[in-house]
Amino acid sequence: MDAEGLESFRHFVDSRSSALLRTAVLLSGGDRHSGEDLDLRVKSEGGTGGWDANTAQSYRTGFYVFDVASGSGSWSEVRPGTDMNDPTAFLNSRQDFAFSRDGSRIWSGLPSEPGYQFYDRQGAKVGPPAGEQYLSWFVDAGLSPDGRRLAGDFAGKKYKSSSWIVDPRTGKNLVETHGQQLLAWADDSTLVAWDVGPDGNEYHQRLVLVTLDSDEVVPLSDFRAVKDDTLGRWTPIFADR
Repeated sequence: MDAEGLESFRHFVDSRSSALLRTAVLLSGGDRHSGEDLDLRVKSEGGTGGWDANTAQSYRTGFYVFDVASGSGSWSEVRPGTDMNDPTAFLNSRQDFAFSRDGSRIWSGLPSEPGYQFYDRQGAKVGPPAGEQYLSWFVDAGLSPDGRRLAGDFAGKKYKSSSWIVDPRTGKNLVETHGQQLLAWADDSTLVAWDVGPDGNEYHQRLVLVTLDSDEVVPLSDFRAVKDDTLGRWTPIFADR
């Protein structure tokens, strides 16, 4: 964020916009790197075979945390490491930082296990807060509203297309539920998920509503196009009611 952008954001905070519902606002990234081409796309060798953003290098340099009430904030630098044997040395390319569930920490996704790194608000590496040590950054649903269940990775044991629900305290798999990828909790026992059709193509997805300990799967949309670069391909956005 350059000086002009930072000043504009301060004006936004000062206006006490109704969109600011948290006690703090997190901005991640930093000034655009001189060598960074945000429009660059590379042909993916696997997956959908489409054209994707360049993920070979990350330009995430740190984050701002702003207090909504006062508009004051501070920048915390996060320097990527250089040790190829250290899984926490590299950040996912173009993935923003985010607050932990309780707002006490900031985390970023990692391209390998353990899959995430937590920081305090000054940018120092810290451990995960209670209930989040087993989360997977690529499973969007995360913790259930009551905090007693954690959406997990793909299962494929009982059903051809399914995911695990995990105990957030122990990491133990609790139940296998329908849904290829769990996206959001509708309540403490119901989730919105991506699921595949009868053809079994993992990239031929539609939105469904699934319920724990139930075989009922309710379609919420038609199927998306398979390739990421298909014109009109859409991405769902979820909000609290």
